[in-house]
Amino acid sequence: MTLRARLLSRFTNWALAQNPRGGYAGEDDERWAYTIVGEDGSPYLTRVLFPRIPERVPLVGGLRPMVHKFHRPDGDHQLHNHPWAGTSLILAGGYREERRVGQRVEERVYRPGDVSVLEPNTFHRIDLLEPERGCWTLFSIGPRVQSWGFWDRDGGAFTPWREALAARGLA
Repeated sequence: MTLRARLLSRFTNWALAQNPRGGYAGEDDERWAYTIVGEDGSPYLTRVLFPRIPERVPLVGGLRPMVHKFHRPDGDHQLHNHPWAGTSLILAGGYREERRVGQRVEERVYRPGDVSVLEPNTFHRIDLLEPERGCWTLFSIGPRVQSWGFWDRDGGAFTPWREALAARGLA
């Protein structure tokens, strides 16, 4: 593990200890540090928001920075979008992204120092380059402009996230 990854890990562990434990509440979660777990109960993503205020409070310049640690790749075969525009700087590790471009899916690789820009209509999914080490990113998002969901790469249909999770028996 690199020094950068060790320092990020210490910081993230401290932040998680400052917040109540519990399941991820989706868009309604008010904690400033939490871990999202997958359907199998394994950690998927740890997120630490800056500053320590709820997401609904506007920030100077409208941006909200956060640190992400991807513990594993996206579990879905389908691509998802986000409720805001965002920019991700890869800090350690890296990932291979599948991204919708028109009706096709293209692959991109991101390594430390690379930047990925996501718009609310960007549908994507990621696989880690080094699954045993994960991937650390500094992610900055703008204001929420929509909810999010999944794009069926086989049929081309959009499904809102609450509906998709309910269909899996998770909501």
